[in-house]
Amino acid sequence: MYHPKKVFSHAPEQYALKAQDVFFEAPDHLRLHGWFFESKKTQKTLLFFHGNGGNVASNLELISIFVQKVHLNVFVIDYRGFGKSEGHPSETGLYQDAEAAYEYLTQVRKMDKDNIIIFGQSLGGAIAIDLASKRPASVLIVENTFTSAVAMAKVFYPYLPVRLFIKSKFDSLEKMKSIAMPKLIIHATEDETVPFQLGKKLFEVAATPKEFYAVLGAHHGNNYATGGPSYVEKLKKFTKVF
Repeated sequence: MYHPKKVFSHAPEQYALKAQDVFFEAPDHLRLHGWFFESKKTQKTLLFFHGNGGNVASNLELISIFVQKVHLNVFVIDYRGFGKSEGHPSETGLYQDAEAAYEYLTQVRKMDKDNIIIFGQSLGGAIAIDLASKRPASVLIVENTFTSAVAMAKVFYPYLPVRLFIKSKFDSLEKMKSIAMPKLIIHATEDETVPFQLGKKLFEVAATPKEFYAVLGAHHGNNYATGGPSYVEKLKKFTKVF
């Protein structure tokens, strides 16, 4: 289920970004790695959880939009087994890594919970939802995220008893019902990996306040490129209102 990448395909300098290397510890004492990017125009920090097939360097173009156009600090981490982080990925382990990243912001950098924005893409959205169900923050933003691992497996293997074989649950649907903070659910209408209806289902069960943003014509992983200025303005508005 996991496809961790160790090699960094891009460098922050390619996007006029300056990364601060951050090493922090998971509850089970694994050494984890992340990059911190400063906007210098805000106290708000977006805690970024990437998807399954990448690492901290895989979303630098999107991170540059958050830093340079939406004007947010960004802290992106690699889960255990990804990038420079130690260990091997598991559902429980990834949840622990997210909590460790949150604790780094609140305990080491002394950030107020109201200045933390929890953000996740695809698999990272499931991790973001789990964290938001346990820790307070300003808002939760997820994009192209599924309802559960079982629901995803049923999309690709509709005739198999997938529930018997899936070890990782990532049951975001139930968690979403109890999250009180404002939520923005973004989904590409042409997503070929995580079907659009799964994003809609997350929105439908979510408690208010909530908002759904369908990025017309976008595919999995290119909402920002397809949405263009509208994508930037949506994020600016949502992160500033709350």
